[in-house]
Amino acid sequence: MKGITFLLLLFPLLNLAQKDLPSRKGQLHFDLGLEYRITPIYPLESFSLGRFNPFTFVDQDQQNSGMGINIGMEYFLGKNLALGFSNTFRYDLIVSGQTEIQPDFGTAPNQYGLLIDYHLYLKYYFKLFGKGDLFLSVGISRMNTNSDFSSKESFFDEEGNLVGSILSIESSSYWANRFELGYSNKRGIIGAGIYMSNSTNYFEETTSFIVPFIKCSIKLGKL
Repeated sequence: MKGITFLLLLFPLLNLAQKDLPSRKGQLHFDLGLEYRITPIYPLESFSLGRFNPFTFVDQDQQNSGMGINIGMEYFLGKNLALGFSNTFRYDLIVSGQTEIQPDFGTAPNQYGLLIDYHLYLKYYFKLFGKGDLFLSVGISRMNTNSDFSSKESFFDEEGNLVGSILSIESSSYWANRFELGYSNKRGIIGAGIYMSNSTNYFEETTSFIVPFIKCSIKLGKL
């Protein structure tokens, strides 16, 4: 029922946008900007300490927040509907250095690397302002690629003797739904939105994980 009400409210705006927006069908637009991610939102009780979890050594708050560089392009399928693809590049935390501390006391540096996100989305423009457009974007993202790390789990008998170990490759990457609302004019783009997922590896059970973000870009040109 709420979805139907939303569509009824949105329909007049779609008609207005269709009439007033200049035709951009077939154009390919490019942009470059910065994206800042605010601290993720999730229920704290979702953490489980019942068994070994290599992601205990990954700070999910630090890894999914902070600044990144965003490079994108949009192809206009119609006068006000565009298909977009973009990458976000971040030099960020991969795994905590505590995994390397062998004695009871000591320190070790965290491991950082270049994380790359891939975004595919549809964007719809509304002509609500004289010199710019309001837009709504919906899509999917592959987050934190290039975050692979090795983990080791050891097994002991009842007397505390080492029985064996398992080595495996883990990754902090995950799929997320992407929603963004913003404003665009001839020079640039500003927007705010969220990445929303329930398939991250940070938790041992299905957990809602939301990453809010704000974005500011300049338009590089079009073909």
